[in-house]
Amino acid sequence: MEENEGRGRRTRVMIVEDERIVAEDIRRTLLGLGYEVNGVAATGDRALEMVDAARPDLVLMDIRLKGGMDGLTAAEEIRHRHGVPVVFLTAYADDDTIRRAKASGPYGYVIKPFEARELHSTIQMALHHHEMDRKLRESEQLYQTLAENSPAGIFILRKGRFVYVNRTMVEMLGAGPDDVIGTYITDLVHRADGQKIRGTYEGALKGEGPGKVEVRLRTANRFRWVEITTTAIQYGGERCIMGIAMDITDRRVLEAEAWRAQKLDAMSAMGMGLAHELNNIMNTVIGAAQLVHSRISDDDLREWLREIQAGGKRASTLINQIMDVSALTVGKAEHSAKLLIKGTIKMMGMSLPEHISVSVDVDPGDYRVIASPEELQAVVIRLVEYAIDRLDEGGTVHVRLSNLGGRTAEEYNLVPGEYISLEVAAPGAGLSQKELERALDPATGSGDREEAGLARVREMVTRNHGIIKVE
Repeated sequence: MEENEGRGRRTRVMIVEDERIVAEDIRRTLLGLGYEVNGVAATGDRALEMVDAARPDLVLMDIRLKGGMDGLTAAEEIRHRHGVPVVFLTAYADDDTIRRAKASGPYGYVIKPFEARELHSTIQMALHHHEMDRKLRESEQLYQTLAENSPAGIFILRKGRFVYVNRTMVEMLGAGPDDVIGTYITDLVHRADGQKIRGTYEGALKGEGPGKVEVRLRTANRFRWVEITTTAIQYGGERCIMGIAMDITDRRVLEAEAWRAQKLDAMSAMGMGLAHELNNIMNTVIGAAQLVHSRISDDDLREWLREIQAGGKRASTLINQIMDVSALTVGKAEHSAKLLIKGTIKMMGMSLPEHISVSVDVDPGDYRVIASPEELQAVVIRLVEYAIDRLDEGGTVHVRLSNLGGRTAEEYNLVPGEYISLEVAAPGAGLSQKELERALDPATGSGDREEAGLARVREMVTRNHGIIKVE
């Protein structure tokens, strides 16, 4: 018994034959082969009515029928309305009949008289081909739906001209499909990119594999950057190119901005480095002038040394301002605060006056922080220099680094996370807590260059999600 795949029932066959005896013979043969006969019609009109109601799996159709509609016309209508496969029965095998039969899209022919085995094999082949056609149509519809609803632009080129564009590609180009079809793709890309796109699709045609290129595509009277991937396919019986286009204009803009930011960071880092070197030189000059000033008694020379010190401090203030500007443009990154602070203090130690020293005390810990290393270094330098300037009689500036954990974030309403503490103390500096608070506040500072520099410390600490306290 013949069953349709997955249906669990016998294959239903309709017979369209105007000779009653022949129709009955065919019916008996089909039943003997295990098929279900769900209708017999003698005319084309009646066949159409019965197919509408019975919905057979296959129709056996005599080509020559009585009435106003022959089997060829009836088969075309059945295929058009229901997509039911038709196998022709005919006693006429002349070329003209075969030619007309082919035009109606049949799935097979059986020449009368026929053997049961021949009829059976023809029906099975017809059902198989029909199932393959159905799957192919579903696949084509699926791919068509995917292509038309794809967020990427999809197109097909034949000899460099558009022969297909999906909806996204049409929207990307800002033109109607009829305006695009037949146009050379090189006419729609920037003149400077024409050779790139041509080389990409020519390479794909030569079998070099999928190609990828970024070009500027003219869209609605302006150019946008698109990334096009091309591959060779068979389309309409010819070797063509299928392309997938992704609009990457926003990505290119972000990349350009990132490049400019990197360039600015590099320039700022270089400015910061130069400023540090100049600051070291000026500290050496100022320190040397102070040392000589304390050891000579000639009033004229002492006056010149005071001028040197004043000029050195003005230069140092200018250098600090350069460091501030550079620190503003350099991005934050994760790094070791312990190594940076120790390195900074070591660098400063080479230009300290003889009567001044700086000690560094670091509690155990990793001290990985996310902050601008340039600004952190600038904070250390400003605080230590300010403390040194207040130790007129000499002494030691104490720098201590410790871990605070996560409780600080809750206590001071900061961004959640682990925090570290940097303490700078100068016993004997002679500054009260109120004076330090005033110096750190840009709104209430005295306007002194050193205090202005100290006020910027608070700005840098705040900018890196920290706080500054005076005790």
